[in-house]
Amino acid sequence: MTNFTEISATRLATYKQTKSVVNRLTNMYLEANKLPRTDFYILSKRVGAVLHSIKPNGLTHGDCQKYFEIKTFPKGIADKLKTEGLGKVKTVKTKTTAKPKATAKPKATVKTTAKPKAAKTTAKPKASKNEKILALLTALMAEFQSE
Repeated sequence: MTNFTEISATRLATYKQTKSVVNRLTNMYLEANKLPRTDFYILSKRVGAVLHSIKPNGLTHGDCQKYFEIKTFPKGIADKLKTEGLGKVKTVKTKTTAKPKATAKPKATVKTTAKPKAAKTTAKPKASKNEKILALLTALMAEFQSE
């Protein structure tokens, strides 16, 4: 297993090292400013963005070791950090629905309908599909019997 003191200080830090530095700095800021733990996610994203703006090529192993040794939140990062909206208690509005009131049911009313007018021409009733098939079958049977 490699000792951290043997790793070159100019070597780029891994994702886990960078994330660990961001989490440590975020915790330091939360404790120093007495902010609720619920702001951790937002603040950690902002701290990571500030670190990326300071070191656009990425943190090195030496940088990570330096950040792990510090005891207070760095002033250079604090100056660039946006803190609007942190520490506010968000209230959730709940919708209250009114209970439905009992209403009197309307009484049935008698509707009068107009009598349908008689058709001027009488339409022939259409033969159903079964009647057509029956007519064809009887015609065929008659043909076979006559032969």
